[in-house]
Parts: sequence; C-alpha cells; structure tokens
Amino acid sequence: MPEREYWSGQDGGGPASDSAGPLWREGPLVRDPAQLIEVVALAQAVALIPRSLAEQHPRDDVVYRPVVDAKPYAVAAAWSDGSRAPHIARFVRSALELYRADRPAEVAAPGARRRPTPETAQL
Repeated sequence: MPEREYWSGQDGGGPASDSAGPLWREGPLVRDPAQLIEVVALAQAVALIPRSLAEQHPRDDVVYRPVVDAKPYAVAAAWSDGSRAPHIARFVRSALELYRADRPAEVAAPGARRRPTPETAQL
C-alpha cells in the first residue's frame, strides 16, 4: 500500500531493515481518529496526531507527548472546483471560523489571502 509508506517515514520500497530485521512494521489500518486512538490504547500502534485531536480524546490509557522537533504539517479542506453545494460552503466556513477563533494571531486578514476562501469563492 504505497499511501501507507508515506506515514512510515520511508521513501518507499517497503520497510527499511538492518541486521536485526525490519525497522518498522505496518500497523492496523484505521478509518477515523477515534479508531486510531483506540489502536494506540491497545498497544497496536504509535501515532503522530495534532494537539487538537489529543485534546478532544483524553484517555487514562494513552500518553500524549509533544514532538518538538517534528516538521509541522498542514491540514487542508478541499472541494470540487465550481461546487455550489450549500453543505460544503457551511462546512468550510465553520472550519475557518473555528480555526480563526483558536489561532487569531496566526491567521492573516481575509483580504490578504491569495487563494479563494468560502467567503470570496462562489460556492
């Protein structure tokens, strides 16, 4: 499964190995964040997750620690070009509102954006 190789930290070609065997092995395939936290709690996987997910799923049987030297990554919302579906527009607007409310100092003013947002795009 090539899409899973990305998350292993490898550049493809399967598990890296040394004389002791593979340096990593594939964990269970999960379909949603709650299931991911569950497989971590069952000691079937270790996961890198955003702080917001850790805050939404506090558990006594899972330890969350920041990885201060990890490269940051972005989460993006994508929708079909030219979509006029009201439910998509509401979702994107709500996501932007929540993001801005949580990080007001980090978000540029709407007029400074280079790409269309739900406020400026014709949805």
